[in-house]
Amino acid sequence: MAGYISGSLLEAGSDTTAATLVAFVQAMVLYPEAQKRAQEEIDRVVGQDRLPNMDDEMSLPFVRGCVKESLRWMPTNILGVPHAVTKDDEYMGYNIPKGAGIVNNVW
Repeated sequence: MAGYISGSLLEAGSDTTAATLVAFVQAMVLYPEAQKRAQEEIDRVVGQDRLPNMDDEMSLPFVRGCVKESLRWMPTNILGVPHAVTKDDEYMGYNIPKGAGIVNNVW
């Protein structure tokens, strides 16, 4: 049982990482001018002799923006965390009673 739970957690983590990477690659294919600009920024900041690392993050604002935009553009978790309404509310003409459970749609 513990092995199954551990495997599920590992699979869930790797699944979202893979989906995020696919979204990033799709964005770079759809917007080659952004990919070119990101590559130019990496080459200017990091050079040709090594890969970027976390110490370079603050020096790569365009690359950081591309990554954040891919997370916004194609989120891996389309539903937010469930919440309960603390008081009666109205949204776009809909009555939401106190205590009702709601789930925000990320999209």
